Amino acid sequence: MIVIAVLLPTAAVVITYLFVLEVIKYRSGTLMISARRFRLRFAAWVLALLLCATVGVGMFALPRSFAHSHPGIVLGLWSLGLVMAIALIWIMLADIQEVEDRVKDREREIWRDFARMVASAGEKRDPEKQEPPKA
Repeated sequence: MIVIAVLLPTAAVVITYLFVLEVIKYRSGTLMISARRFRLRFAAWVLALLLCATVGVGMFALPRSFAHSHPGIVLGLWSLGLVMAIALIWIMLADIQEVEDRVKDREREIWRDFARMVASAGEKRDPEKQEPPKA
């Protein structure tokens, strides 16, 4: 229990620190992500913090006798935590999909540029299209 009591606030601080670094990079222009990906990461940050808070409340703030006297509230709290965890996974998968789409777009650009380079090199070597040397 002590380990979890230490890890939850530590995780919240680390998550917030990393997100603040990302915001600074995004605003300065050094982090090249789309606005949609930034919104996904913001939502993931909020959900991760809320999930840490929910687990903390469920484990440490509620007295053990509360679960016996109000089981519906405790069940609702842990159900909310489960829903937030599932939503966090869904957001992470959406972010991964954005990354995969960006990689595919970049690969298409690379192949398109390569094809143009090969085509322009072929035009230079085509003997029918070359002008005769000037004397």
